[in-house]
Amino acid sequence: AGGLTVESNNNSTGAIATLSNTNLSTDGNTVIGALVFNNNDDSANATDAEIRAMSDSTAGRTDLYLRTGNAGTLNDRLKVGFNGDISFYEDTGTTAKFFWDASAESLQLGGTTNIQHQGSNVTTFGNNFVLDGGYKYLTSGAANMLYFDASGNTMFFKAPSGTAGATASFGETMRINSVGRLLVGNDTSNVYYN
Repeated sequence: AGGLTVESNNNSTGAIATLSNTNLSTDGNTVIGALVFNNNDDSANATDAEIRAMSDSTAGRTDLYLRTGNAGTLNDRLKVGFNGDISFYEDTGTTAKFFWDASAESLQLGGTTNIQHQGSNVTTFGNNFVLDGGYKYLTSGAANMLYFDASGNTMFFKAPSGTAGATASFGETMRINSVGRLLVGNDTSNVYYN
C-alpha cells in the first residue's frame, strides 16, 4: 500500500528493478540512476538521502554513492568506485577520511595515515605517503614509514620534506632485526645495541 513492490519467483536472479540512463552520449560524471528518499515534511524542505550510480570520469565505468541530506544539501558519505576502492567522507562530504585502495591493498585514514600490504608478507604503517607506482607524498611535508618484512625485521624509514604527488625517497633510520638487535643509523654505518 503506497509503495513500489518488485516480485519474482526466480531463485537465480530474484526481483530486479532497473534504473537506466538511455542517453547514448553519456560521459564522465553522468548520473546513471538514483534512489531518492524524501521527507514529506514541508518544514524540512530537503531530500533526506540518496543512493546514486554515476559514471566515473571515463565513460563506461560506474561509481556508487550513498549520500545523506541536511536542509536541502546532499553530502557524499560513501563512495564505492568502479575498481573496488571505497571512500568514507567527513561531515561536509568533500574529503575522504577513510579510504580503501583495492588495487594497492592500502587503507588510508584521516588523509595522511596509511596501512598497506606490499606483497610477500610485507606490511607498512606510515604517514604522508602512498604506494602508487612508487612511493608518493600525499601532502607537502616529510613522510615516515614503519616496515615489517617477511624475515622478521622491523624497520623505520624517513623521507625528507617533499611536495604532494612527488616521489618520496625513503632512507632507513633504525631497525630491530629478526634476532632483536637494535641498529641505529643508515645501513652503511650502523650503531648496534644488544
